[in-house]
Amino acid sequence: MLTFSAMTILILRHGPAGDKAAWAKAGKDDFDRPLTAEGTRKTKAAVNGLKKVVGSIRRIRTSPLRRALQTARILKEAFPEAELTETDELRPKQPSSRLLSGLKKER
Repeated sequence: MLTFSAMTILILRHGPAGDKAAWAKAGKDDFDRPLTAEGTRKTKAAVNGLKKVVGSIRRIRTSPLRRALQTARILKEAFPEAELTETDELRPKQPSSRLLSGLKKER
């Protein structure tokens, strides 16, 4: 007999970050491109609205990109009970199969 358990997954992209082209033109690595001040403000507002809708979150997984980490930390502030983990499966250009494999292990 097979038993399946449900898992709800919410995908939240990072908040508004600095201009990618300007960042590259300045010779800076895109990995380090941060949220803008407005991006931080908008992300906090969005997360506050999200909290009203979902109530609680058990786990937060984030890419190691600076703007993604900043977004995840804002989410963690609103959901302090959530476990926050940086994961390489969410790095850019990773195959989705790596992420799905990791999620299956977390059930």
